[in-house]
Amino acid sequence: MEIKYVMIDEIWPVLFVGQAHSDMKKLGNITSAGFIRMLENGTIYTYGHSQSLNMKPADRDEGILEVFLYNLKDL
Repeated sequence: MEIKYVMIDEIWPVLFVGQAHSDMKKLGNITSAGFIRMLENGTIYTYGHSQSLNMKPADRDEGILEVFLYNLKDL
């Protein structure tokens, strides 16, 4: 199962599975969307595009997702 994501206002990632990217519109202003994969070295890789939103990952998304995901352990 692929992990999908949308980026809200260019800085807030939302990760999900099993729903269309467009189902996330209610959360705010979606600025990019796609899929993520964690590589063996721990790097986050974004790929693909959202057909339902006609959007793709932005260049900055991988870095934002890494900061977000790797800092969750500190909460």
